[in-house]
Amino acid sequence: WRDFRAFCFSAFSILRRHANLILNLFSLMLDAGIPDIAIEKDKAVQKIEQRFHLTLSDELADQQVQRLIDESANAKMPRIVDFMHDMRQMISN
Repeated sequence: WRDFRAFCFSAFSILRRHANLILNLFSLMLDAGIPDIAIEKDKAVQKIEQRFHLTLSDELADQQVQRLIDESANAKMPRIVDFMHDMRQMISN
């Protein structure tokens, strides 16, 4: 678990460091006809930019990632879905 969290922080830090490149590349895809992007072209890049937390210091951005990991680890819905999937597998076997 500790290694997983360390990899998450490392990956987020690297992505954040290259945020301008990622945002520029993403903005080039706005007219590519990708359905999820085409719905709200004007907000698509802005949403990604917000998720990088570029206005925060590295330390505060890491705290946001920490919060997201904790919320995800404690989420109930994925556990319910996994349980339902396991039950379905037992029934079909």
